[in-house]
Amino acid sequence: MSVFSSKLDRLAETANLAIGMNTAPLAASLSSGCNRLAVAVGSGGSLVSADYLAVCRRSLQAAPTLVHTPMEFILANEDITQADVWLFSARGENPDIKGAYRAAIKRQAGRIFIVSWNGESALAREARGVAKVEIHLVPIADKDAFLATHSLVSVLVALLRASNACAKPSEPTGLDAVIASAAASRTGSEFRASLASQFKMSKTSDALLILADPRMSAMATVIETSLWEAAICSVQWTDYRNFAHGRNVWLTLHPDRAIILSITGESTRAAWRDVEGLIPPDIRRVHFNYDDCGRFQNLLGVLDGLVIVEAMGVATGIDPGRPGVAEFATPLYYDATLERLADQLTPAPRR
Repeated sequence: MSVFSSKLDRLAETANLAIGMNTAPLAASLSSGCNRLAVAVGSGGSLVSADYLAVCRRSLQAAPTLVHTPMEFILANEDITQADVWLFSARGENPDIKGAYRAAIKRQAGRIFIVSWNGESALAREARGVAKVEIHLVPIADKDAFLATHSLVSVLVALLRASNACAKPSEPTGLDAVIASAAASRTGSEFRASLASQFKMSKTSDALLILADPRMSAMATVIETSLWEAAICSVQWTDYRNFAHGRNVWLTLHPDRAIILSITGESTRAAWRDVEGLIPPDIRRVHFNYDDCGRFQNLLGVLDGLVIVEAMGVATGIDPGRPGVAEFATPLYYDATLERLADQLTPAPRR
């Protein structure tokens, strides 16, 4: 069994821990910020969490949410003095997210929310006691391996439950049972075997073209990020109409090295039918549909995305949980460029 598969085996345990956590403080943070601009910041797998926060806020009809990597955030010119900044980091130890935190402080962010499983991280220690900062900790049954798995699922379940409390604060629901059932079935052997069969044709020389409903960006991002990070194959994602603007040439020049993964919602199924009717019939394709593309459907999509990564890892003989990294990878990861950039920022004037 691969390391990555062993992580998926226990994902339902983490989902159940997140179901059991008290999400009232997280719901209060979400609810109080609905009328404020939000900036969601994360790297790698945590960028999926940032995407998912945008999904949740959109479902609550909140003010716009900007999704940034730490470098994008530090170099941006947005006025965040009246905004909420959400920082997502599984371990809270990488210098990029610490740089983003310092930039948020320097630029006088209205409020700062840190979401992590690690309450004793360098980030948490630096932020603890700062008046405008709230730290939300999520539970995990197992630590991540090379790719985000348990930390990601716990954050998404927590955000889903908190968002549901914001939307229907006085109504009892069966959401917890639905989440538990979905996590168990999506990570169960039958579903994983089904996706392994659908992606058994994958090769490392392939290019996976993800055509996605833009509202399913969390799923598309987790697949793209994970496949690139584990070097399973080339991958890019776009929407159905942007695909028509030149993104389709690969199908002409390299049809035997192309796989299309189509991710639709109820509003984009027709767009996929139009595309599918025009592309050559010998192009490999797999299709998933997620109805309203809401916050629960996005959670399902991320769970499915992790299983797709497992399936493609099996097909290509690469363990996404331990793909192998070069000696330069660790110093590259811990390079302090963004901390230095943040420290050089001119503090925003107080208002």
